[in-house]
Amino acid sequence: MGERLHVGGRRRRIIWLNRCLYGAGDCGHFAKFGMDSLHVLLVLRIFLCLLIIGCTSGCIDNNVASSQDKLTKNVTVQLVDWHIIGLWVVNCPSAWVCVNNYNNVGIKNITIRYKTYGYQRQVLDTGLCTIEQKVPAGGMKNFTEQALGLVNIESDMLSIELVKVELDK
Repeated sequence: MGERLHVGGRRRRIIWLNRCLYGAGDCGHFAKFGMDSLHVLLVLRIFLCLLIIGCTSGCIDNNVASSQDKLTKNVTVQLVDWHIIGLWVVNCPSAWVCVNNYNNVGIKNITIRYKTYGYQRQVLDTGLCTIEQKVPAGGMKNFTEQALGLVNIESDMLSIELVKVELDK
């Protein structure tokens, strides 16, 4: 490295830093404490690597399920009305479901769990049903005539609960 006789303040600091980093001499500051500049540089590099790894691993969401749970918590489903279709042949509840999306993003593939109950309030049937349509961010949508699945002929009551939703990209 060629050095000039008259070196300005900024240029002098750059030359000093180059000497410290690349071992072109003891910089005086580290020598006062009995340390070689190469050892300090090694410790500095290790510290920076650990700092970068720590920051990036803390910023990445490793648990996708938790973000889906947060998405699902901001959605409500309500059973407005229902009736059995296909009486005595194919018994299937047809439901009117109202979905409210309180998220800032749209959702799709709304999965609900349904349960039917008999006259004595015993659980007869359970199942899952997915509504494949979309609900916009901050919106509400009614889904009428949703065929949920085959149930017992003695089904007297129906309940639904939200299982999960997916992000609409």
